[in-house]
Amino acid sequence: MKIDGRLIASEIKENLKKKVLEMKSHGITPRLAIILIGSDPSSQVYVRQKLKVGEQIGAKVELFIPPEETPDENSKATKTPPRWPEGF
Repeated sequence: MKIDGRLIASEIKENLKKKVLEMKSHGITPRLAIILIGSDPSSQVYVRQKLKVGEQIGAKVELFIPPEETPDENSKATKTPPRWPEGF
């Protein structure tokens, strides 16, 4: 049995595109926020792909790149994650 990854990816994108259109018809625009820290070439390729796919499916994709001089402690996750409000 041969698995066609490109075909599967294409089907997933088409399904997502339909879901995004449905959400937009109800006044909701799906969003993806990406924070790119550092200049690792493989991370940049990954982010470019996410931007491209987001555009293809109609979602709003935002890329945030903090200044290089940002101290490491500002970019690391806190030790205790914030708690969600009740009901989430």
